[in-house]
Amino acid sequence: MENVSKLSLDELIALTDEMSALVRAGVPLEKGLALAAADLSRRSGKVAAELSERLAIGESLLHALAHSPETFPPVFCAVVEAGLRSGRLSVALEGLAKSSRRIAELRRLTRVAMLYPVFVAFLAFGLFVCGIAWFQPRVTHMYETMDLPAAPMNLQLVELGRTAPSWAPWIPVVAILALVLWWIWSKRATTSSPRWWSFTSSRRLLYYSQLAAFADLLALLIEHGAPLGEAVILAADAGGEKRLKKSAREFDRLVAAAATTNFTHQEGTAAVPQLSGFPPMVSWLLIGGTSQAALVKSLRSTSQAYHRRVQRLDDWLRLFLPISLMIAIGGTAVAIYALSLLGPWYQMLTHLGDSLR
Repeated sequence: MENVSKLSLDELIALTDEMSALVRAGVPLEKGLALAAADLSRRSGKVAAELSERLAIGESLLHALAHSPETFPPVFCAVVEAGLRSGRLSVALEGLAKSSRRIAELRRLTRVAMLYPVFVAFLAFGLFVCGIAWFQPRVTHMYETMDLPAAPMNLQLVELGRTAPSWAPWIPVVAILALVLWWIWSKRATTSSPRWWSFTSSRRLLYYSQLAAFADLLALLIEHGAPLGEAVILAADAGGEKRLKKSAREFDRLVAAAATTNFTHQEGTAAVPQLSGFPPMVSWLLIGGTSQAALVKSLRSTSQAYHRRVQRLDDWLRLFLPISLMIAIGGTAVAIYALSLLGPWYQMLTHLGDSLR
């Protein structure tokens, strides 16, 4: 799979859905993926066919996926490993597809919501440049006709208009380039978001989705007898959240140091800050040495709670994201344009009124 370009998030979701359906139906992946390749897009179909070939010659699924890290993100491989270890690969893949689909829908919503405010911003910028290059010199001429000193704001905008040919063309070019790069990034097969590309609500939605996936997979792994330290690391890697990964490895070190998976509350008190990446209830149960049945039940309850938070945030974003982007981008651009146009005009009328008194 060296020659296969990186899949988009939508293509990876489609491939994940196919693999989940095949596993659930009990169809061998090497045969099912070869048949499914014809129904997928060109790139994902090629990936499915080559993955089928590797499985057919005896490679394990994990080894076949790891052979192409550019095609399958680390989170995908971690979810597959957790699913194989728990014996519930279809469930793990379904959870990954569900969370990935929510992220893809949020990115799609953001792209659509950006179109109108970006158009308004470009229009306002064009009118602003026309105003400082054409309108403001005429305001200065009116000052001279009335034998009045020009307002400072008018003089500054006139000077800005004189230099407009050197900077005005570059602003839309840079803005368009940034939008194109963002558009390309938003289609990538990744469940992480650089902080400077996202906003608070989307980061919270992603964070809660990762916590829900962590709790779901950890419950599956513990229920099927995986060692606690290894299960925590696998589930954290599948969740993909950095703080989870760090806390999982710290917890594994604590387990190894104590040579047991059962901590007393007194032993675990000093470790609480080191496990701050875990959901609070999960951290307390892991440190407190709760029984396996109680831990699995708590993990599933925690997962449901985070799924509800994700759903509420998703509903909120669908309603308010377009409005917020319109106010933030379009509103700001229009306000700057109106201020540059009406500010000098208001100052001129004020000077004229003062001269007539």
